[in-house]
Amino acid sequence: MAKPLEQARARELRAQGKSLKAIAAELGVSKSTCSLWLRDMPLSISKEEQTRRSRAAREPGEKVRQAAIAALRLETKLRAARMIGELSDQDLLLAGAIIYWCEGGKAKPHSGRNRVEMINSDPMVIELFLRFLAVAGVEGDRLRFQIQIHETADLEGAQRFWSELVGVEAGQFNRTGIKPVSRQTNRKNTGADYRGCLRIGVLRSAELYHQIAGWAHVAMSAAARGLRDDFGETRLMNDGAIVPSARLAPEDVDSGGLPDEARALRRRAVELRRAGWSRAAIGRALNLRDGAILGQLLRGEPPATEWLERASAWERIEEQAHELRAQGWGYRRISDRLAVPRWQVQAWLRESEEPGSPQAPEEDIRVEAMRKYWKERTARSGIESRLVSEAAAEQIGEMGLREILMAGALAYWCEGAKDKPYRLYERVRFINSDPLLVRAFLGFLRAAEVDRSRWSLRLHIHESGDLERARDFWMQETGLPRSAFAKDRIKRHVPKIVYSEERQQEYHGCLEVDVAKSADLYRRVEGWAIGAMVGERRAEERWREAAGTDPPTGTR
Repeated sequence: MAKPLEQARARELRAQGKSLKAIAAELGVSKSTCSLWLRDMPLSISKEEQTRRSRAAREPGEKVRQAAIAALRLETKLRAARMIGELSDQDLLLAGAIIYWCEGGKAKPHSGRNRVEMINSDPMVIELFLRFLAVAGVEGDRLRFQIQIHETADLEGAQRFWSELVGVEAGQFNRTGIKPVSRQTNRKNTGADYRGCLRIGVLRSAELYHQIAGWAHVAMSAAARGLRDDFGETRLMNDGAIVPSARLAPEDVDSGGLPDEARALRRRAVELRRAGWSRAAIGRALNLRDGAILGQLLRGEPPATEWLERASAWERIEEQAHELRAQGWGYRRISDRLAVPRWQVQAWLRESEEPGSPQAPEEDIRVEAMRKYWKERTARSGIESRLVSEAAAEQIGEMGLREILMAGALAYWCEGAKDKPYRLYERVRFINSDPLLVRAFLGFLRAAEVDRSRWSLRLHIHESGDLERARDFWMQETGLPRSAFAKDRIKRHVPKIVYSEERQQEYHGCLEVDVAKSADLYRRVEGWAIGAMVGERRAEERWREAAGTDPPTGTR
C-alpha cells in the first residue's frame, strides 16, 4: 500500500466530514489520489450542509472582492463628480432646463397651456430645480407647492420633510392631493422614507416656459450634434422646438392659400364627386384638412346620384347644409329649413367656415370677428414665443464635453432606469418617445466614449400603431440601420386614452437604448448627475453613508 500513513490520515479527515479538496490540500497530494483512497467513504453530510460549508469557505474572498468593487464604485463616482465641480449660473440654466424638459409639464400641439409646473419625489431634483428658478429670476412669491401622497403614508412627516427642504411653512402649501392605494399594484415606495411627491407651480410663467424650451432644446441639439452627418443645421420652430432645417414637415410651409395646381385639384375633386364619393372621403383622398378650400373646389357641384342612392338620410341632410351655407344661409335659417338642431348644423359647418368670407351672413359677423381676433392673437403669440426661445438659446453659448456629459447624465437620471435599495443592477437602460431627447442621449453615449457596438436599440409600440412606419421613423431619427435594432416589443394592453385618427398617425412608439457592460458607465452617470444636483461634498457623504463607510477627515 503506497503512503499508508497518508491514507490513514485521509480516512480520519473524511470521517470528520472534510471535502476531498480540503484533504488533498492538507496532505499535499492530488485530489484524484484522495478520491481513489476514499472511494468507499462517500461524504456523510447532507447536500445543504456541503453548500453551507462551501459558501463559508468562499466568504472571506467574497468580502474582499465586494470591498474592492465598492471602493472602485466610490472612486468612479467621485471622479465623475469632481469633473462637474461647482455650477455657474449658465450651468444651472442648462441643468434646470434639462430636468424640467424630462420631468415637467410640457405644452401639447392640441393644448395652448404654457405653464411651468413640475412634480417629483427626488429631493435632489427638487433642490436643483429651485436653484434654477432663482437664477432664472423667479421670485419666491410666484411659487406654489403641493404634496401628493398615498393615503396610507405619514402625511405629517412628509409635510415636515418638504417644508424644511424648500424653506416654506407647511401651512402655506396648497391642499394636499391624496392618492388612493390600488390593490392591483405591488408598491415598493413604502415605509418611513416614503414622503410622496412635491408639485411646484410657477405663476405667470408663460415667458419662462418658452425660455426653458430654448435652453433645453439647444442643450439636446448640442448633445445630438455629430450623431449623424446628414442632420443639417438646426433652427427653432414656432412651438419652440428645434428641428433639422432639411427635414421640415409639409404642414410647416405656409402656402398662402391655394397652390398653382388649384385647377387640377378641382378637376380631381369633381371627378371623385361625380364618381359617388362623399365630401369627407374626397378630403382624405386629396389630403385637404381645410374644409373651406374643399368647399371652394366643390362649389356648384351637386352630389352624385350614386352617392345619394346609398347615402343615409343623415348624410344627405349634412350635404344640403353645406350647399345652403355656400349660398350664404345662416345657421339658424339652415336649422329651420332642414329641421335639425342648430348645434348639429354648427358641428357640420364650423370646420369649413372661412372667417371673413363674402358668403358669411350678417348674423355670424360677430362670431367671425372673434375667431379672426383669436387666430391673429395665437399667431402673434407663436412668434413672440419663438423669439423668447431664440433669445434664451443664445444664453447657453457653446457647450463643451463637461456640459454635454452633465446634460446627458441629468436626462438619464430623470428618464433612465436607476438602481433601487432593494435592486442593484448598474445597467444603463434609457427609453423615451421624444426623438430629439433620444438623439441627445445617443450623442451623450458618444461623448462618454461608449462604443456603438455596445448599443442595443429596441422599438416599443402598441399593437394599434403602424409598426413599419415606426421602424422607418426611428431608423431615420437615429441614422442607424435595421440590423442595429433588436426584436420589437409589442404592447397588447387596452390603452386608457383613445386618440383621434390624426394624432394616431403621429404615434411612433418609444425607443429603448440598452448599453451592454455598462456598470462603469452607470457609476459615471450617477457621479455626473448627483454631483451636479448637490455638489461633490454632499454627493460623497451620500455615497459613503449608503456604503456604510466613514467619510474622510474634514468632510464633516
